[in-house]
Amino acid sequence: DGGPWARPRGEAERVRPQGPLTTMGAEITWVAPQRAGGEPELEWVAKRDAQTASICKALVVGWEAGAETSVKVITGGITNALFMVTNHDLLNKVPAVSEGGPRPVVLLRVYGDNTDLLIDRKKELSVLRQLNTHGFGAQVLATFSNGRIEEYLDGYSTMDYTLCVQPLHATRIARLAARFHGVRVESRSE
Repeated sequence: DGGPWARPRGEAERVRPQGPLTTMGAEITWVAPQRAGGEPELEWVAKRDAQTASICKALVVGWEAGAETSVKVITGGITNALFMVTNHDLLNKVPAVSEGGPRPVVLLRVYGDNTDLLIDRKKELSVLRQLNTHGFGAQVLATFSNGRIEEYLDGYSTMDYTLCVQPLHATRIARLAARFHGVRVESRSE
């Protein structure tokens, strides 16, 4: 079992697109590599990470095919497999992201098997993109058949109760919640 991101045997393997790339990679599918009997775990992890990085290199604007990358599994996802992918060639490159340059660190999200039975992924994507236009959530950078690539929000952490009830934070939370609930979002499939 390849975990929550494994694809059933017999499904199509990932296919790299030919020609100019767009932010939609409908023909790209993340498929958990099958672990051969006796194959060392490090070799399996290397295959998984290579596939994860190759999807980012194919779809993220400014990422070169030969870029040096690293992949870290993000734990805590309930229905998705999450990977932080770093493009080391872009880490100290100018222009920086704030100046419109490519993002050196992204989050690759692979949807769990059969979660589309519970979650309408087209509507989810539509809502996320609408919220992005109002400054909410991690920006969706690209999509592929069974997942998406998002901006990695580095330096953020969840707030515990003791921080949330402090007057300064409580006021900011209330203002942000009011702004969020004031956003008109159409529930449509893209």
